[in-house]
Amino acid sequence: MLLCTGLREGPERVSRGERRNSGGRDRLKKYYDIGVAVGTPPGLVVPVLREASALNFAQIEKGIGALGDKAREGKLALSELTGGTFTISNGGVYGSLLSTPILNPPQSGILGMHKIQNRPIAVGNTVEIHPT
Repeated sequence: MLLCTGLREGPERVSRGERRNSGGRDRLKKYYDIGVAVGTPPGLVVPVLREASALNFAQIEKGIGALGDKAREGKLALSELTGGTFTISNGGVYGSLLSTPILNPPQSGILGMHKIQNRPIAVGNTVEIHPT
């Protein structure tokens, strides 16, 4: 929900316009269809939670859980894997410290999160340990 609020700030960059049953008229609507990367035994898939901005936190959590279950069971339809406007990926669950997330059209952005780990950091003329 917070992500959708942020996406609304730049709608011309992140929303996806579509024509949907407009009675013969062209009507541009904006949707926030959020892809959520899911690790499965054969590999990573990114099912899409449709119209996430219209959902509350509980609905988003339930929707992500249902898509994750379907992904791990290999029961996702092609329509559930296409058309996202933005993706969230968390490589940190696999211990990843950095990566280059791949943007799949028509997505306008991707948030790649990674593991937080204590590391030595130069602070002035000293070295300190900080989570990064």
